[in-house]
Amino acid sequence: MKKYIDKYSIGFLAMFTMIILSSSFLLSIYNTSKQDMKIDNYLLSNDAETILISNTSLIKKDLLNVIFSQNNIIFKGMNVIEDNNQKKGTIMYFNYDLDMYYPMIEGEFFSKEDCINNEQVAIVGKNIVDDVTYNIDNKRYIKVENREYIVKGIMGDKNRNLKCNDMFILNASSYYNNTNNMKSVYTYILSSKNDTDKIVKNIINQLKSLDSNIVVSNTANVQFQGQTVLFAEYELPKIFKSVIFVFLINVLIVNVFWLISRQKELAIKKMLGATNVDIAITIIIYQQVLILLAYILAIVLHLMIVIIYSHTILINYIGTQVDILGTVSILFVLMLIGLFIDIPIINKVNSINPIMGMKR
Repeated sequence: MKKYIDKYSIGFLAMFTMIILSSSFLLSIYNTSKQDMKIDNYLLSNDAETILISNTSLIKKDLLNVIFSQNNIIFKGMNVIEDNNQKKGTIMYFNYDLDMYYPMIEGEFFSKEDCINNEQVAIVGKNIVDDVTYNIDNKRYIKVENREYIVKGIMGDKNRNLKCNDMFILNASSYYNNTNNMKSVYTYILSSKNDTDKIVKNIINQLKSLDSNIVVSNTANVQFQGQTVLFAEYELPKIFKSVIFVFLINVLIVNVFWLISRQKELAIKKMLGATNVDIAITIIIYQQVLILLAYILAIVLHLMIVIIYSHTILINYIGTQVDILGTVSILFVLMLIGLFIDIPIINKVNSINPIMGMKR
């Protein structure tokens, strides 16, 4: 085995390792970005829509009664400011059992029953909980617009700097329960368990039946969809195509240098009776073993980098986990590409004249 461990092999192993390590980090960055996007807009579906309401004489409470009466919806309202430290939060309402919630560190997220029953409850991010809450009789409270909300839980992620770490969420039904003021423009985000567009159209029809002058428009929630779509459908494939191209070039270089450096050895093997099939198998095994070793080294390096930088801001971008399924898929593709590139090299080896090869 020692004869195969030379400067060429080490160099090629290093190149393959860097290519696979780069691919592994690309997957982790993509997965982390996608997960952060989900958490920042955690409960919303992919077809969430923004509703803009204007030119209405309806008081806010009546307007929202129409929205809240729809089945299987999640409502996200305007930003609100708490009274003591002016920290920013938002309001939310839902009327069905959710499949997922914001990541919780302590307590629990408020329930659909809390929303339906107008319970004055809130969830607070871990980074601001000490600034915006106070204790009364062993219960935490947050005050917004001079009204107290019981803190049911603390949300966030201990390892990553997520948006929800620095915000709070109020139960929208309790926030609006005593609100009769009017505004010129209302902006809400609406998501549905089923067909959001159908729900929004139903809301528009009901609102227009109550106020014929009302103007309601709806658009796709670009904030939620845009970044993920852009990254997933456009940028990521471009990056991976570049990685595959670089890999192809490297495999070709590996095979050419391997052939040049071992022509004499291959000629001797042919003189001793080695068949073209034997030599082809040798080439394939050599290359596939290099790729497999590079994969193992890349995964180990990835894990080491995650551990080393686990307490730095870098971890917010690269994530804390290696996408094993994704990297194994890449490994499989790279091995297939390697086999494909081997074909012309094997043909070249088969044409080597043992006597001429000995003279090189």
